[in-house]
Amino acid sequence: MAGLLEKDIRLLWGTKQTLVILFAIAVAVAFSGNGNFIIGYLPFVVEMIAISTIAYDEMDHGYQFLLTLPTNKKTYVREKYLLCAGGVVAAWVIAVCLYLVSKVVRGIPVAVAEDMLTAAVILLIILLISFFMIPAQIKFGCEKSRILTLGMMGVIAVIAYLCEVVFGKERLYQALTVIDNMNVAVLAGSIIGITLLALFISYQISRRIMEKKEF
Repeated sequence: MAGLLEKDIRLLWGTKQTLVILFAIAVAVAFSGNGNFIIGYLPFVVEMIAISTIAYDEMDHGYQFLLTLPTNKKTYVREKYLLCAGGVVAAWVIAVCLYLVSKVVRGIPVAVAEDMLTAAVILLIILLISFFMIPAQIKFGCEKSRILTLGMMGVIAVIAYLCEVVFGKERLYQALTVIDNMNVAVLAGSIIGITLLALFISYQISRRIMEKKEF
């Protein structure tokens, strides 16, 4: 797995100019008064870049070459999850630090508990998107997986709209208030549990898809 990680890191390092530009944009956004945005922006961008390595592996019979090395399909899938999840978490940590520093520099009071809860929810959403996109990318390839992801986001938006119509804004607000008033430990445990469950299901799907592929 270490060799696969090194391959992908070197591959991503080849786009270092793009990464520097994206990081510069993130810093500018953090200190421009839109600090919240960076917590989702930077991890999401890193997520998309990390997942794009699957498309590179598909090019020019890359899978056939990789599987001649001392590795297997199961290890390949594990490495992709480690790369994507690790990259997202690392980018999230950097984004949160930039966000907190920007608030301090601008003299805005830092509500650590509230800010970290919001940041944790954003991290969960981005990881869930990753856990959806990895098996989609492996199964359908780059272009089809993007269409599928956009379709999924559209379905979520429609469901959210229907919930608002059926239940009304007041009930939804009450539900959000209940969540907001939950014990921090319980909420954190719930977020971690949902993330681990989604990771397990997504990994099993990706592993089975990869094992059925013929090269």
